[in-house]
Amino acid sequence: MTTTALVLLAAVIAFAMLAETWLHIHLRRQTAKIEQRSASALRQLSFRRLIEDRRRAGPVQDTPGLPAGSVMNDFELPTFDARTITRSQWSKQGTSTEQSKRPNCGSQ
Repeated sequence: MTTTALVLLAAVIAFAMLAETWLHIHLRRQTAKIEQRSASALRQLSFRRLIEDRRRAGPVQDTPGLPAGSVMNDFELPTFDARTITRSQWSKQGTSTEQSKRPNCGSQ
């Protein structure tokens, strides 16, 4: 083989290796994009399925307890400094103890 043929063969092999490397990188990027889209679609599908299951289950049943807007009885709780505090004293300090007026509050 002549030197020109060897140089030409080396150039063809180098070009083929570069093309293969480019193709490999391009396919890896496309695979990553497809996996991201697939994961996103699965999350949306499972979220939609969850919503449909909740709709089929019907409305959330109210838990037993005080009706909304009712007045709580006064009660005592111990504090960290070995004193006791009543609900009425606690309310006077600016901390709200009102029951929520939303019927399904806390049930979701």
